[in-house]
Amino acid sequence: MSFSSKILALLLLLTTFIPLHAQDAIINVPDISGLSAAQATAELNRVGLFLGTITYDAPVSANDDNPDYSIIGQSPSANETVASGSTVDVTLRYYNVLLRYDGNEFHLINLSSVDIALQNLYFETDNRRFEARQWGETVRTGFCVQAWTIFVNNFYEPPECGFVQGGVGVLRNIPTNQQFWDNNDDVETFRIVQNGMLRGECAIASDAAEDIPQDTCAIWLASNQPPEDVTEYLYFVYDSHYFYVQNRSANQWMPLAAIDIEGTRSLVENRFFDFEPRANLDFLAPQQCLQITDGTPLAEGTVPIVDCDVIVQATYSSADRFWLDGFTINGTLDVSALRDCPSVINDEVSVCLVPR
Repeated sequence: MSFSSKILALLLLLTTFIPLHAQDAIINVPDISGLSAAQATAELNRVGLFLGTITYDAPVSANDDNPDYSIIGQSPSANETVASGSTVDVTLRYYNVLLRYDGNEFHLINLSSVDIALQNLYFETDNRRFEARQWGETVRTGFCVQAWTIFVNNFYEPPECGFVQGGVGVLRNIPTNQQFWDNNDDVETFRIVQNGMLRGECAIASDAAEDIPQDTCAIWLASNQPPEDVTEYLYFVYDSHYFYVQNRSANQWMPLAAIDIEGTRSLVENRFFDFEPRANLDFLAPQQCLQITDGTPLAEGTVPIVDCDVIVQATYSSADRFWLDGFTINGTLDVSALRDCPSVINDEVSVCLVPR
């Protein structure tokens, strides 16, 4: 899966980005079979590799109450040698949602045994955006929902869809700026984003209209709200010289897209994903962290305040340590609330846990 450049807006000054991945020219690819995509990303980044394209082996059975969405294939294979910075494509066992579409119509089909939440789910290109919640709170198991670029009375029912969801499950003649799957802007793909996580990227419709929609795209969407594979909080650890954003979970992503950190000092926008080699910094994989330092070296024998895989380091001047006086988090899922983190007192380690 390729990941879009969603904004991680840390509003800071005078940044030097230092990629901290392994610098070996040749790397043995680890065995990531049986892992989740988040766990696999952590393992790959740890040795200097990156998660590539995600494909799926088969649709999940509607009778499977506890499906295994782990990795069942990878390319290159385990123990092959590749250059540092290479990507590893993976195959997951199941997908639970099928998208079927053409130039006129778009169908989202829930193949799983549970309802899938539509809150905080978006389909988008750079210029168009559709909010899935227009279809309601959920798409029911075995049902599908539809969006049309035209007005229709007798809508089409795809063969994979048991029933078209009633009420607002059929949206007709939607505005042009929401027609994300239709190739009106010379774009090649559209993105599926759920709770700040990029869940998939699919090709734009290849045909203007068909009797039976020909284009399909298989994806996985989390069924509940918030998603089960996403941390329920953001976690910050800092003292006078070091500031960390850390994912402490064992198997969940920590989304950072659109999270703003606002301090009290002179600020200018920078983004952690503007460096090479590219890491997926819209969200942290398990046990990963971002580190900001003023360059002060650790004293001999001193233990770092955080034990984690530092995937990128940003160095700031001592005058620009925004966290010393406390800061505010803006952009959590509860968008109406700002979360304040405390200042550093007497050079002690401070911890700020922000519910999402």
